[in-house]
Amino acid sequence: MLFRSESFVWLLITIVRGIHIKHTWNGKSALILASIGENVSAHIYAVLIFAGCPVTQIILNAACLRLRNAWRNRVADGTELDNATNDLISLLDEISVFADPICNGNVAKIESAGFEATASSTNPAVNPGRGNTPVVKVSAGGVADLSTKKIAGVSHIVWFIFLNGVFDITVVDGHFIIPGGVAGGGGVLIIPEGGLHETLSGFAPRQLLHVGCIPFNAAGLGQMSVIVEFSTI
Repeated sequence: MLFRSESFVWLLITIVRGIHIKHTWNGKSALILASIGENVSAHIYAVLIFAGCPVTQIILNAACLRLRNAWRNRVADGTELDNATNDLISLLDEISVFADPICNGNVAKIESAGFEATASSTNPAVNPGRGNTPVVKVSAGGVADLSTKKIAGVSHIVWFIFLNGVFDITVVDGHFIIPGGVAGGGGVLIIPEGGLHETLSGFAPRQLLHVGCIPFNAAGLGQMSVIVEFSTI
């Protein structure tokens, strides 16, 4: 969703997301993967807030046992090992998709389900620092493709498209404050939880715009990137 600040209105947006279930099972060996699944099984089904889990404990336990058996028989049937591995990964992905919004970034809830969090008190996230300089490509019809290089540990990018001149954006205690109409006299479009690549359309031809981005992770907001000027066609 895009937001535009109106004249003489202070717009405050607080970013609350960033900590998620860590997919520790990706790239793990069969026995470690089975152990991860068994740990989730031993925890999540005992927690009331996860009562609606779409994967039953019986199905999860069976998938873990199947993988262990496939590992023992890997020489005779390597295909079954691959299939059992992929099936358990799919189940863990499905469970994490269900549980992640329930946890809503709460490390204790994530750990109560038998998962690891992307950041915790023992493994805190590091502030992502300054955003990488955006790259802009424009095409006919007022279309602008925005992109930036990835920064390690960043969960998403906050994009700012200045519509009528650049003005300062203040970052205070995990949120940013935009003085719409006070500094620079213009508005700004904001993508609060954007990706490394965003495509915007609907701008007027030959419209002069500026774009910057701030990286975000569980440690909070970084600093604004270099501001890039561009014109639509």
